[in-house]
Amino acid sequence: EMLRSLVGSEMCIRDSVKAPKTEFVEEIAALCMCSTKTVRMWIHGVQKPDALKQKMISDKLGVPADILFPVTE
Repeated sequence: EMLRSLVGSEMCIRDSVKAPKTEFVEEIAALCMCSTKTVRMWIHGVQKPDALKQKMISDKLGVPADILFPVTE
């Protein structure tokens, strides 16, 4: 009985802790008012945020936008 309740409480704690990358994606999505899926597309280079969002992300991270989002030809 006691073991069962401990396992259950551990499961709740484990489920409430997010991976750092998930927290990062959610933080950027909240900052830019977009979906986490969109942020993941930016990270993988499938899409690129508009100039305003690039500036917001750059300011938040302290990294120049041209480093975060290099121009590809």
